[in-house]
Amino acid sequence: MKIGPYNTISDAEHQLCHLSMTDTKHVNKYVVEFHHITCQVHGYGDGALQQLFYQGLPDHIKAEISYIGKPSTLSDMQTLMQLIDVHY
Repeated sequence: MKIGPYNTISDAEHQLCHLSMTDTKHVNKYVVEFHHITCQVHGYGDGALQQLFYQGLPDHIKAEISYIGKPSTLSDMQTLMQLIDVHY
């Protein structure tokens, strides 16, 4: 069995798809982790990154978004998450 070199981009994509914010984690920590990983991947547009960011959010924050409405950009989504997180 031949093992190739470690693929950092593939690993980062895997981390990005499985990153989630637990109920006890503050959104700022989630945002920092998300940005750290997205700096290592290429070819993801704002819409795809926004969807991945949203998927990793806990259900209580997704519920708040359903009342407020989903922002149109990743930056606006992160700002909204910080406002929601302040209330918890």
